[in-house]
Amino acid sequence: MSRIEFGRTGRVVAVNVRRLRRERGLSLRGLAEALERHGRHLGEDALGKIEKGARADACEGVRRVDVDDLTALAAVLEVMPADLLRPHAEGRKAAESGAGKRVRSDG
Repeated sequence: MSRIEFGRTGRVVAVNVRRLRRERGLSLRGLAEALERHGRHLGEDALGKIEKGARADACEGVRRVDVDDLTALAAVLEVMPADLLRPHAEGRKAAESGAGKRVRSDG
């Protein structure tokens, strides 16, 4: 299996997907079923691999989120796609661990 390295944003997305899924009381199966109804097939295994990317030490058995996944996840989780890309106050530490120097992008 090839090694996938996650950057800061990939880790933030993984943290946010896991956090929002749990906040909404959805299991991996429940989220997979909601995505299927929305027209995007991501099974429980794929979602688990996406969420595994939240771990700073994860590099195998993980899955990146593409733009189609991102928009479907945002719709089902009832947030804007940009909300999945931004660190959440409680998830910042987990998302940024191992990411090196933080770069500001606001100006």
